[in-house]
Amino acid sequence: IMGIVGKWNGTTVGDMLIVSGSDTTNKDDGEFVFRTAPSGSLVERLRIKANGEVQFGSSGGTADLYHYGEGKFLINDSAGSASTPTYSFNSDTDTGMYRGGANDLRFATDGTNALTIDSSQNSTFAGTVTTTGAVTANGNDYMIKAVSSSTTDGHASRLSAETGVAQGKIEIDFFNDSSRSAGGYGAIQVGKTSNAPQLAI
Repeated sequence: IMGIVGKWNGTTVGDMLIVSGSDTTNKDDGEFVFRTAPSGSLVERLRIKANGEVQFGSSGGTADLYHYGEGKFLINDSAGSASTPTYSFNSDTDTGMYRGGANDLRFATDGTNALTIDSSQNSTFAGTVTTTGAVTANGNDYMIKAVSSSTTDGHASRLSAETGVAQGKIEIDFFNDSSRSAGGYGAIQVGKTSNAPQLAI
C-alpha cells in the first residue's frame, strides 16, 4: 500500500512497508513489515500482523530477539495450561512452558505436565528421570526420598545425610511408624515389625 525506502549510494538497504492483509473481500486489515539488507538483498525482519501479533523474521525463517540495557523485559500473557502452554512451538503447540500459579513454573510435553518448579525451588518430575552422568545432592536433609503414596504398604526409601556429621545412611522403611525404620549406623532390618540391632531378619 505504501512504504518508506532507505538507500545508500543508490542501493536499497532497508524499508518500512504497510501491506494489505488477508481479507481481500472487505479489504479492511493491514500489516506493518520492516526489512533490512545485509548484503544488497532485502530480508524481512519484523512484521506486525493485523491481529496485533508480532513476528520476528520471515514466516519460513528464524530470528533472534535481543534486549539491551538494564530495564526489565516483561511479558504480559495468560498463565496457560499443560494442553496449551503459553510459550510453545508453531508445529508443536502442546509442548512448552506455562505458569501453574503464583511462583509456579511448569513445563509440558504432549499436553501433559512434565516438570513443576514451585516457589521453594522444589522440582517435581512426572516421569522417570534418567541421567548419563553423576548426580550430586547437597544438604543435611534427605537427598533422595521415595515416599509411598499409601500409608499402609510402605513408608519411604531414603538416602540421607546426618546433620553436622560426616556420615550418611540408607533407610528402608516398610512401616507406617517411621520410628521403626531400618536406620543408619549399619543396622538393617528385613521383614521385622520392631527395632532390632545390626542385621535382623
